[in-house]
Amino acid sequence: MELGDILEVTDDLTQPRWVEYNAAPGVPGVPEALQGFALLMRLPDVPGLKGLVLQASAVNLPQLEGLADAEAVKKMEDFALESAGAVGLKLSHYAVLDWRGLTGAGLRYFARGSRLKIKAADDQMVPFSRQVLEALLRWCRPFYDFVDRSWRELERGALEGQENERKNS
Repeated sequence: MELGDILEVTDDLTQPRWVEYNAAPGVPGVPEALQGFALLMRLPDVPGLKGLVLQASAVNLPQLEGLADAEAVKKMEDFALESAGAVGLKLSHYAVLDWRGLTGAGLRYFARGSRLKIKAADDQMVPFSRQVLEALLRWCRPFYDFVDRSWRELERGALEGQENERKNS
């Protein structure tokens, strides 16, 4: 008997999927600079991983106050948040495989308010590179938020699909 005769993967989360740019909730429409921009993303095959990491970082540490002074508790809280941020950045870096349709104008949109100076012309296409991805994830909150939102939407869809399958079986 072959494995395929016994089971099959119905929705492989590790398979890359294109995600079109969409505006954040409460923001009307997609800016002209980001029309046609999309990310090629994948998820690790551990559903809920990013959520678990963020939940672990949000653990409230006041119960330690009786055991340590306030400064020690503050250092532990800061370390937990810093560690979660580093893990979240690595997971986002893992998730994004490619992009299409990113122009200099799109970079400027993402970089508004950041310390990045965009040298590309507005109509210049920006090819995908890990170095540019890293800079955008680190320094451009709107870009990081889009990646994070897209991750959560992909994962939520996959988890809802798994829940529906359980209910129907």
